[in-house]
Amino acid sequence: MVLAGGDSTRFDDGDKALADLHGRPLLGHVVDTVAEATTAPPLLAVSRAGEGDRLSAALERSPEPVVDVTDRAGPLAGLFAAVAAADRPWLFVCGCDMPLVSVEGIDALRTAGDPDDDAVVPTVDGHPQPLFGLYRRDAVSAVAGAVPETGGPMALLDVLAGPQYVPAASLDAPVERDATNVNTRAELAGLADRRDD
Repeated sequence: MVLAGGDSTRFDDGDKALADLHGRPLLGHVVDTVAEATTAPPLLAVSRAGEGDRLSAALERSPEPVVDVTDRAGPLAGLFAAVAAADRPWLFVCGCDMPLVSVEGIDALRTAGDPDDDAVVPTVDGHPQPLFGLYRRDAVSAVAGAVPETGGPMALLDVLAGPQYVPAASLDAPVERDATNVNTRAELAGLADRRDD
């Protein structure tokens, strides 16, 4: 699933999800890769009805929109909406502003995980990356009520019984690079100048 419900407040006055990178919207890079890795249209969590259609109109491949739950704020509003809407046992979660996500990175998380894990989350320099991870849907659903209303993704991981944290450097894929997110126009310009993508 792809999170696209934020306000992009650090991205000046632009629409970050549709900002151009190498001739395609950031969101298009993410949706295409997640669809390829999961062999199904990814869920796209948006903040309000109609937003999914607006974003999808700019993409070559259409995701399946879900509207953020109203009793949460931030990324968990989208994650909990996707958990309620999905029929698949596991959800890969990333942001619409992570255009370097790769099929290899997603597959590496799958390989690192165990069926009994509640989540598989990479760490970069010892810091968990909860918005680039795999979540077992029934585990998240079971603990959703225990997450404080103002809690974020780390609060969810704190109440899950069995999250697995995997150092990105130990994985046979560029997961640290994959988890790079774009918050500002300067960061977007930096990605546009890179030659390794």
